Amino acid sequence: MRAIAAAVLALGLTLAFAASASAAPVVTIDSGPGSPTNNTMPVFAFTVDLTAIAVDCSIDQGTEAYVPCSGTYSPAPPLTDGDWTFRVRASDGIDPETVVSQSFTVDTVPPSLSVDSGPPALTNDTTPSFDFTTDAPRAACSVDTGAPSYVPCSSPYTPASLADGDYTFRVFATDDAGNQTTVLTWGPFTVDATPPAVGVTSGPDGPTNQQLPVFGFTVDGTATSVECSIDSGTPAFVSCPGPTYTPPSPLSDGSYTFRVHATDTLGNAQTVVRRFSVDQDAPSLTIDSGPEGPTNVTLPSFGFTAEAGARTECSLDQGTAAYVPCSATFAAGAALPEGRYTFRVRATDTAGNPAIQSRTFIVDTTPPTLSIGFGPSGTTSDSTPLFGFSAEGGATVECSIDQGTPAYGPCASATTHAAAAPLADGAYVFRVRATDRAGNQTTATRTFTVGTDSPAPRPDPAPPATPKPSKLLLMSPFPLVRISGTLTASGARIRLLSVHAPRGALVRVTVRPACSRGRRSSRRCRVLQASGTVGRRAVIGFRGLAHAYRSGTVIVVRVWRADRIGKYTRFTIVRGKAPRRVDQCLMPGATSGSRCPSG
Repeated sequence: MRAIAAAVLALGLTLAFAASASAAPVVTIDSGPGSPTNNTMPVFAFTVDLTAIAVDCSIDQGTEAYVPCSGTYSPAPPLTDGDWTFRVRASDGIDPETVVSQSFTVDTVPPSLSVDSGPPALTNDTTPSFDFTTDAPRAACSVDTGAPSYVPCSSPYTPASLADGDYTFRVFATDDAGNQTTVLTWGPFTVDATPPAVGVTSGPDGPTNQQLPVFGFTVDGTATSVECSIDSGTPAFVSCPGPTYTPPSPLSDGSYTFRVHATDTLGNAQTVVRRFSVDQDAPSLTIDSGPEGPTNVTLPSFGFTAEAGARTECSLDQGTAAYVPCSATFAAGAALPEGRYTFRVRATDTAGNPAIQSRTFIVDTTPPTLSIGFGPSGTTSDSTPLFGFSAEGGATVECSIDQGTPAYGPCASATTHAAAAPLADGAYVFRVRATDRAGNQTTATRTFTVGTDSPAPRPDPAPPATPKPSKLLLMSPFPLVRISGTLTASGARIRLLSVHAPRGALVRVTVRPACSRGRRSSRRCRVLQASGTVGRRAVIGFRGLAHAYRSGTVIVVRVWRADRIGKYTRFTIVRGKAPRRVDQCLMPGATSGSRCPSG
């Protein structure tokens, strides 16, 4: 027994020695709450090596309160807010105790949060800004139509561009302990960034000759302010409640823009424009070909030139214009009976300005009267016979003395003709041909034979005496030329030019504008002409020449007949004064005026 006891004692000494030679227990805290934490019952996990024979834990605020523990430890009861320390103590019974610790803070108080500002209940701001205040380091925001979709945010918070609709702003904050505020909201609010609907429904679009154009427009009921402007580049808006707008004063020629600007209560604005130009200049138009005066062509054709882009219409009538579309040329559709006709061509440019040119002609298919009054017939010994004839007034006469093939040439006079040299014996034909102003011809002939051995012929009767022209007389009543209009800043606007004269008198009006070499518009500088024949009412008007003319423009009116002294009147446009007027007589065949004969 003593031997066994001695052995055991020896073994105990050996173990004790071995233990005293080893290190203190190793303790490791493997997991636990972060700091701060809002977990009032945190769980700590730890590891202690196998040398420890006693393990104790404590969660305290400075004064240890160990209790046995193993592997994990959680406090009971729950911890209050404050600073705490978790401790693990291990002992192997020989070496000094090993103590490891981890400090942490328990915080269960949520952070502060307030929403300070945001958009009004109705806004047109598609990216509204929201201001909020929090002492938490993190916040999440959502601007939604019902289902939140949070994203990290900071104050101020601006969402991506919002479409029109109803929205609510939501925000919550989270502190480092994990405490989260309640969700605060702003709204709901409505985004309306749609401007009022505006449309221009009527009015010129492009060129127009209207100086006071009327524009129609529509604006929907959301608009609270409607303004209009007619300008050349810089808007000058004025109130225009609609539904139409007209400029307050006539517009001069030029390019313009009509604008309608509508604004609603939120400041949403919409502007629509329509561009147009004012042009009051008549298009260029000339009649280039076709009969004028008498003609025997019953299917006449006319050629004309109009300004590019102008719409052209033609009329061929005996007093009442019946225009039909035409282009460059126009011809009668059926043979015209004899009578007086007027060809008219009307050009209308894209602005609506008309220009009319006319040409009057007379269809005359009746040959002129012509008769041989005297001259040899049969055999004559006169080798230089004289022939007398009478042709219709105004006709052109040609004569031929030949032996079968006519060789027409000028007659010796308007009523007689003789051979230019003695004729040899033989058979001859005297021919006289009369051509009237319409081109109709009549030919009269007389056959005779020259035989110098024949008895002397009885003398022919003397040709009738040609009466001497009487003294030229004035037209009666003498023509009266009138113009009417108004003065303008640059000259005068002629409203009407009329001529009172005897029926059948011819009238031509020439307008020569005052133009310098520097003027760019050939349309403004072209010479205008119009003509006509005075009808049975003894008056003729030229409304087609009603235009505004610059100072220095000269208007010449010529009234004439072939057998009478007519009238020459010249008007000169003067800025700020009535046109200067000169009245003179117009002798037959003359183009300029002269003093009227006395007596």
